Amino acid sequence: MLKKMSSKELTEWAAYQKYEPFGEGRADYRIGSLMALIANAISGKKGKNYKPEDFIPEYGPKETQTAEEQMAAMGIDLNKVRSQLVDKHGDPL
Repeated sequence: MLKKMSSKELTEWAAYQKYEPFGEGRADYRIGSLMALIANAISGKKGKNYKPEDFIPEYGPKETQTAEEQMAAMGIDLNKVRSQLVDKHGDPL
């Protein structure tokens, strides 16, 4: 598409997006606004004041976790699991 688009047309689209944003980021914000509206209506005046950002997923690189950290997050004792592992002959690993 960009190979067929002139520089002028690309500049016009860039200007249009600044005036009227579109794309997935805008769609996330639109749904986040709707979710905040619903959550605020349900929680009432004394509840938490939700914002669209509370419902927009965060993208980007995530921190890596070790197997131990993942199991701990799920409440699983990895050492206990390892002690129960056996090979095909029934011998502990």
